[in-house]
Amino acid sequence: MHPKIFITSIRIAGLSVFFLLTSACALLSTDTSEVKDSYLTPDQILQQFNQHTQQLNEFNNWIITGRIGVKGSKGAFTGSFNWVQLHDTFSITVNGPLGQGTTTIQGNSLEVTLKNGKTGEISRGNPYTLMNQALGWSLPMQDIKQWIKGHPGDEMAKLKVTKNNRTLFDNKTPTSTSTEINLNSENTLALLEQGEWRFEYNKYKPYDNSVYNVSLPHKIIASKTNLTLTFIIKNWLKPTP
Repeated sequence: MHPKIFITSIRIAGLSVFFLLTSACALLSTDTSEVKDSYLTPDQILQQFNQHTQQLNEFNNWIITGRIGVKGSKGAFTGSFNWVQLHDTFSITVNGPLGQGTTTIQGNSLEVTLKNGKTGEISRGNPYTLMNQALGWSLPMQDIKQWIKGHPGDEMAKLKVTKNNRTLFDNKTPTSTSTEINLNSENTLALLEQGEWRFEYNKYKPYDNSVYNVSLPHKIIASKTNLTLTFIIKNWLKPTP
C-alpha cells in the first residue's frame, strides 16, 4: 500500500474511533433518571412515590439534629436545633436565632408551650397564634411533622404531580386550593407547593434500622411570603425507649 494511502486510512480510522467514543460519552452523560423513566409509565412512577409515602406514614418517631436559618421581615438568624417527635407530641429546641438564646417549643397539634429568655413560658390553645406572637413567625404544626420528612401531607384532594417537565397526574382546578408536587430521580419529593407554603427537598439519605428502611431529606428550604426557613439536617435518629 502506498504510504500516503496508509496514513490516510489510519487517520480515518482514528476519527471513527473518536466519534464512537464521543457518542458513547454523550450517552453516559444523559440524565439517568430520564433513561430509567423511559421504561416506566406514569402509573408506575406514581406507584413508587405512593410506596415511599406509605413508608413515611409509619415513620412517626424521631430525633433530628441540625442547623436552621430564619429569614423574615424582622431580620435573618441562624442557629442549631433539636427536634424530638413521638407520634403527635413534639419538643423542638432552637439555640441561637431570634436574639433570644434558647427557645423551646413543646406540645402537640392542638396546644403548645413556648419558653425563651424574652417571653418566659407561654401557653396558648392555638400553636399558630402563640408562635406568631412570641417569635414573629409560625409553622403549621399539624402539617410540618409530615412535610419535614418529605411527606406531602393529607391535603391532596386536588393534586398535580410532575417530573422532568412531564405531568403524571392532574385533577386540580383553577379555583381550587391544590397541592403541586415535583418528583426527583428517586421518585421522592423534590418540590412541594401547598397552600401558602413551598418546600424544596435535597440530599436524601437512607434511614435504615430494624424497623424502618426509608430515604429522608437532609436539606429543606421552606418558604412563604416574607419568610424563608432553611433546615440543614445532620442526623435522623431513633428515640430511645
